Amino acid sequence: PGVELGGARARNHVKVENGVDAAGDLTVSRRVAAGDDVLLDARDGNLLVNAAVDAGAQAGDDLTLLASLGITQNADITAGGTIDVEAFGGSVTMADGTASRTLGGNIRYAAAGDVTLGVLDARTAADRAGGTLDEQANWGDVRVIAGGNILDAHADDMGHDEEGFIDPLGTRIVNVYADGAQFAAGGTLGAAGVFDADGHTILAAGN
Repeated sequence: PGVELGGARARNHVKVENGVDAAGDLTVSRRVAAGDDVLLDARDGNLLVNAAVDAGAQAGDDLTLLASLGITQNADITAGGTIDVEAFGGSVTMADGTASRTLGGNIRYAAAGDVTLGVLDARTAADRAGGTLDEQANWGDVRVIAGGNILDAHADDMGHDEEGFIDPLGTRIVNVYADGAQFAAGGTLGAAGVFDADGHTILAAGN
């Protein structure tokens, strides 16, 4: 049997672990908010994030999502510190339009299967608000690791400009904002649409 988390608020930490005694999914159905760290761990099942999850707004306030199977993210998550998301036995799937945001903290997404990206945003608050690059050296790093493919939830359609260079058709959605970004896939990169990254240093490896 699964467990539904119908919201949680805490001045300090929120820690929820499901599957300790029996297998089952953990579903977040209403907002989870903490003044410090947040840990949601589906130890013997899937994790479904259907409502916002917010850690504290300070540099040391981290957010961690773990699952023994897969993780589906249908809502935004935020942290002042780092964000760490890992599916040990399945895929991580962000719905189109969802975002994971820090205030200059690092972001890591990892899965045994595919990782499908919405937006991973490690910008500072000032650059995010102003749409600028002034503090890019202070943005966090982003790392995405997939045993399968790394995909774009938005599935951007790409064409070519007058000079033959690749040009997005319609509104361009940037998938990753980071100072440095690293992508490693056992399969392909961007198979369901080219994904876009904005960073000083970008390393990508895939088959």
